[in-house]
Amino acid sequence: ADIESTVLQIIEVFGFRRDEILFVSGKTGAGVPELLREIVRRIPPPEGNPDAPLQALIFDSIFNSFRGIIVYFKIINGTVSKGDRVKFFSTGHEYNAEEIGVRKLKQAPREVLGTGDVGYIISGIKDSSEVRVGDTITHVKDPCDKAISGFEEVKPMVFAGLYPVDADEYEDLRNSIEKLQL
Repeated sequence: ADIESTVLQIIEVFGFRRDEILFVSGKTGAGVPELLREIVRRIPPPEGNPDAPLQALIFDSIFNSFRGIIVYFKIINGTVSKGDRVKFFSTGHEYNAEEIGVRKLKQAPREVLGTGDVGYIISGIKDSSEVRVGDTITHVKDPCDKAISGFEEVKPMVFAGLYPVDADEYEDLRNSIEKLQL
């Protein structure tokens, strides 16, 4: 390994100072304890109140043909347990938390998730319009007063790549798309 050249590239490309760079080897394990100490020192722990009403931020979801929509979230305040009755703030729809857990290499079910945890919830939701990124999940019995700030309705978009069957027709396709934009 050309360590000195790599250090110079990191300094040039990312603007780090030499004393900010950690020398770690995944192969030999050298520097791993120092890396872990620096992660604890540099990255603040999650803030929030575990005793407050549940406020969980939805950041993604996927569709599973057997389980329905799997919602990924981060808990800002409170806790959620398997079997809890939860509500999605913007839609008002209520669901049972049939399964909650965390993602590792695969889904790892848990009985309880708390403040700062990032996890998933499976509630048998079949309609993707009921799950909105940026929405807040709260309890039905003891709901939070307000949603997590910053939620906006997403404007659906489709991205598509168009390629000509014959590479010689690329210019014709480009010209046609430019005219279509008008």
